[in-house]
Amino acid sequence: MSNIENTSNEQVPKKINTVRLNTASKVTKFMANVINQLNQGKIDPNKARALGYLCSVQLQGIEKAELEKKIEELETKIKGRY
Repeated sequence: MSNIENTSNEQVPKKINTVRLNTASKVTKFMANVINQLNQGKIDPNKARALGYLCSVQLQGIEKAELEKKIEELETKIKGRY
C-alpha cells in the first residue's frame, strides 16, 4: 500500500503514525508491541522481521551515541586535571 493518496490529480502524503525510537527503552517497548502483534496475527512476519532488524540497527546507534558521550565527558574531565 502506498503512503500517497491521489486526490484530484494531486499526490498528497497520507498521515503516518510515527514513533520516536530515540532511547533503548522506547525501542524495546516498540519491539514488544511488534512481537505481540505478530503473535496475534495482526502483522506480517516479514514486516516483523524487517522491523526487528531495523530496531537492532537503531539500538546499536543509540549505544554508540551513549558511548561517544561518555568518552567525551571523560576526555573533558581528564583535560581539566592536566
